[in-house]
Parts: sequence; structure tokens; C-alpha cells
Amino acid sequence: MKPIDLQHRGNNSIYFVSDLHLGLPNIETSHNRERLFVQWLSSIESQCDALCIVGDLFDVWFEYKRVVPRGHVRVLGALARLSDKGIPIYFFKGNHDAWLRGYLEEEIGAIVIDDYQVFSYRERLAFVAHGDGKGPEDLGYKRLKKVFRNPFLFRLFSLIHPNVGLRIATRFSRGSRKKQEHLRLSPKTVEARIHWHVQYCEQKQKEFPVDFYVMGHHHFSTTQPIANNASYINLGAWFDQPFCGIWNDTGLALSPVGQ
Repeated sequence: MKPIDLQHRGNNSIYFVSDLHLGLPNIETSHNRERLFVQWLSSIESQCDALCIVGDLFDVWFEYKRVVPRGHVRVLGALARLSDKGIPIYFFKGNHDAWLRGYLEEEIGAIVIDDYQVFSYRERLAFVAHGDGKGPEDLGYKRLKKVFRNPFLFRLFSLIHPNVGLRIATRFSRGSRKKQEHLRLSPKTVEARIHWHVQYCEQKQKEFPVDFYVMGHHHFSTTQPIANNASYINLGAWFDQPFCGIWNDTGLALSPVGQ
């Protein structure tokens, strides 16, 4: 894949976030998280060369031809403001917000990435992906992902009335989350899943070496070494202490939001 060359201006940076899961678990809590995100977007506006949203910005997002989920007006307005100022916004499909039909491209100028993308910036390369299905394990999810990403099934599901379809999607998302909750509380399980990503990156590094691998999905912020002096960075989630990734002339590293 040919890298996208991101232009740098002065001391500006590229910013990365993932797994805000807006809409979860209720309106009040989600609004608090949304307000924090909007404040953060405002704080980086003057020094941002590009913004990468690395999947699962929304906990449920399904676009019909003329209908999108209600809510999220603060964040959509803030993202539109960035786009109107000429700041590129790369929106990576996650496993909770993969069903797009052009709305985000048209309304906030998002550049949608289906799976992964390599970026070139300040003479370095970064491989960026949400991270779902990356690695040698989780075979059941990989089969399920093929079903969810099937264009025919996407069109078929869109025939269901939005009130019903979005209710089904929300219940499925939260039901799946409850089944996995005990796994999220297990450090051993989190460590194993991060290792899947590291294994994936090590294999990719043999095929097309880069300097940084940036992912989300596993909701655990960490930095791990990869062969040839590369790094794997997981952006974590925005439920407790949110982090962002910052790529500037010194490299690409995690930074706590609000500090």
C-alpha cells in the first residue's frame, strides 16, 4: 500500500484517538465524555496537522440512506469545525461503527479508511488500524467480521425500519459487551490480546517495515517494542483516563488527555 503523505507545518503534530464509544452506557455519561472530547479538539486545533480517529468513536453507528443515529451533535459540530479549517480527519472503521453510507464524508469531510492505512510524516512511517481481527487468534470474531462487513447483508439490514434496526444494533452491542465484561477485568486476558497485536505487527514488519504501529480495540493504553526499532502503540479507551497519540518531530507517543 502506498503511504499517504501528511504535510507538516512548523511545530504541529498528528493526533490519534480511539474507542470513545459515544452513546455508552447512558446519555449523561456519554455527554460528559463527549464534552471532554470536544474540549480536547478545541485545545489541539491550532497545532493539528491531521486527526486520526482509529475506530469506535461511536458505540453504535449505522447509516441509512436518509437517516443516521440521533445524538452526538457536539462532536459532529466540533469535527466539522476542524474540517472547515482545512485539517484532514481520517475516520477508521471500528467494529462498532463500520456501517457508513457517505454521511460523515459529506457532513464533516471525513476521509474514511475501511481497514488500515500507512502514513508518512516527518520522514517516518506509521501503520494505523483499529485492530479488530488483527493477530493469529480470535477466529470466531474474524468469521463474524466477514458477516458484519458483507455489503449485501448491510443493504439487507438497511431495509429494516431505522427505529427497529438501531434498537437491534444497540442491544447486540451491549449484549456482546456484557458477555465480554469478565474478560476485560482480567489482566492476563488483556495481556494476551495485546500480544496478538504485537505478533501481527512483527509479521507486518517483515513485509513492509515502518516506525510505528497505532491501534485501539483492546481498550488498554500501552507501548511495546517491535523489531527494527519500531513501536506498537495502543491508544486505549476513553472510559477512565483517556489517552491520545501525538506524532511530532520527536516521534509518536501516548499522552494523557487533560494533562
